[in-house]
Amino acid sequence: MKRLVLLLGSLLILGVWSLSGPGDISVHHGETLVVTCSYNSNFDNYKKYWCRGDGRSSCHIIVQSQDCGTEGCRASMVDDPRSHRFNVTMVKMRPEDSDTYQCGIERHGLDLMTPMKVSVLPGICRKSSLWEPLVVFPVDFDHIREKEEVEVYCQEKFERRRFLLKCKHVNHTFELQTKDLTPCKSEKRTYTWQDLQPLI
Repeated sequence: MKRLVLLLGSLLILGVWSLSGPGDISVHHGETLVVTCSYNSNFDNYKKYWCRGDGRSSCHIIVQSQDCGTEGCRASMVDDPRSHRFNVTMVKMRPEDSDTYQCGIERHGLDLMTPMKVSVLPGICRKSSLWEPLVVFPVDFDHIREKEEVEVYCQEKFERRRFLLKCKHVNHTFELQTKDLTPCKSEKRTYTWQDLQPLI
């Protein structure tokens, strides 16, 4: 009886500690979700997967080891047996992506699985490397939400004028844009909004 209890306890511990994930995760609309799951070295050569749903029978597999995923390459996975972990990446996250997901390892009998809740928050715009050469942001500026505006002014090499940048949703991402077609002017050149378009 004692041996049975020890055996069951060992199996329980093995199941609990063989696979672990990050727990609940939040990501902003339009941004990239990155999840790292760690596993016991005994499972280096087992197939790994990332699925959406609560239990194994209802968990829809989105991407498997070294695969590009069922949604094209929006979801991808890289398994690194040397570090005993696999990384899942999902790009252009959307509000409808909010759900319970699981890292899993396929094996005979019951798969090893660890659930996590993924929440997609409203989209935000941060400082853009496209705008920084042209404008100066407020000192305390970190980000604004969709449809919000931030007042900026042109760098010293341009005419010192102020204008508004608005956070807009464009192609599953969020970008700072202005209605002004010529926001920053200098004697040598006028930079227009179209100048930035090929870079976005």
